[in-house]
Amino acid sequence: MGYNQGFNFSPNFSIGAMVQGVIGYPGALHSSFETGCRYQHLVPKTAGQAGNDFVVCGSVTSDMSLTASYAHKVSESDKSTIWLSTDLRLRPLAIEAHLRGEDTVGAASVGYQIILRQSSLKGMLDSTGKVSASVEEKVNAAVTVLMSAELDHPKEDYKFGFGVNLGGGMQ
Repeated sequence: MGYNQGFNFSPNFSIGAMVQGVIGYPGALHSSFETGCRYQHLVPKTAGQAGNDFVVCGSVTSDMSLTASYAHKVSESDKSTIWLSTDLRLRPLAIEAHLRGEDTVGAASVGYQIILRQSSLKGMLDSTGKVSASVEEKVNAAVTVLMSAELDHPKEDYKFGFGVNLGGGMQ
């Protein structure tokens, strides 16, 4: 059971909140709360110059987990758009579990997205040693092909995926 609410204060700035609860959870009622904000800065393109677009997001949850992310449009042309991003996740209340070797307190990641006319490339490198990448190709208006890979070196877990989407796909 849950409730979400978002508020747009301007076309570029929004705040939202989410409350969740589980009845019948072993031991008692389990609930959580999360609130966050998003700011999107869009600069119109002028003749010969690209805009300086970026998106900043942040959130905090009831267990004091903090998340912050930043994405920046590096390049934009008629043929491609390139975004670079970074993400930081902190869980200060998990420090005791981390000291016992059971959990992590924080993680960071950097990523990229390259959007071409008919395809999209995405990749990410995580501070835990995980590397992932995906390629999405729009074959025609109704068929999209997706290939992805994830390499989790510390856990020695390696995955590869292939998919076909019929009737839609990339936006």
